[in-house]
Amino acid sequence: MPNDEEFEFDDQRKDEEIILLKHQHPWVLAKLGLVIVILAALVFLAFLIWGASLYSTIVLIAAVLILAIYISIRVFLYRNSLFILTNQRVIYILQSSLFIRRVQETELENLYNLQYRMEGAMKSILNYGDLDLTTEGESEDAFHVKNVENPHAVFEQISNARVKAIAKKEATKK
Repeated sequence: MPNDEEFEFDDQRKDEEIILLKHQHPWVLAKLGLVIVILAALVFLAFLIWGASLYSTIVLIAAVLILAIYISIRVFLYRNSLFILTNQRVIYILQSSLFIRRVQETELENLYNLQYRMEGAMKSILNYGDLDLTTEGESEDAFHVKNVENPHAVFEQISNARVKAIAKKEATKK
């Protein structure tokens, strides 16, 4: 992951500074490990049943191809899902499939309610959870940021940035 200072994104404003840049918690890649184990078991079974034959070789090649494609897709989705906190706004980019990307953004001073939750043993042990950021208006305006590493620290950073943004806006009004 690039340093926050080095990272730039489309539509970044001239006076906008990145405070926090986060991917989802690495645990979301655990499904990848499960697929690797299953494909390895299939290859092992193929060699047990057919030995070193054409059939087992075909199973091995198919498993390697499936694994390469699956790894590429999972890494693409992981790397392209970002949560960006700047001194002016919050931006959440969720790449949920190869061709589906959802981008939400709001100004910090428009955030109305912030909360985080860590539900379940694995999330508590590995210290990750979900953030809910609500803007003034309809419930459709809520951000549901899933699988954030150390959600309490992120929550605190958003809260602090929001207070500063509101104070800056009030100062410019006077």
